Amino acid sequence: MLQIEEFKLTLLNTNNYFQWSVRVLAALKQKDCWKLLNQADIKNLCVEKRRKNDKVLSLLTLMVSDTYLDDIGRCELVSEAWEILEGIHTNYRLPHIMSQCRNICLKYRTYTEN
Repeated sequence: MLQIEEFKLTLLNTNNYFQWSVRVLAALKQKDCWKLLNQADIKNLCVEKRRKNDKVLSLLTLMVSDTYLDDIGRCELVSEAWEILEGIHTNYRLPHIMSQCRNICLKYRTYTEN
């Protein structure tokens, strides 16, 4: 199965989405897990694919900085988490705007606490 150490993958942050996504996608393809990015419904997954989805989703969650845990923490599908992360970084839609607002609030809170 896919392991962070095996591919020397860095955590996703606000500055490295393109490089991160290319490396993660390559790792998913090498481990024959990339088809999970196209799954739309968890009910349609067989037991084996559901286990694989859960493992890849947990690994994907470990490969992002804490900033994104609110965004993908409740996802049931790898495809859902991937779509959210892609939307945050490639589109200026509501999730991206909300993520940026959260980052500003976190920085402000840290600044005022010090």
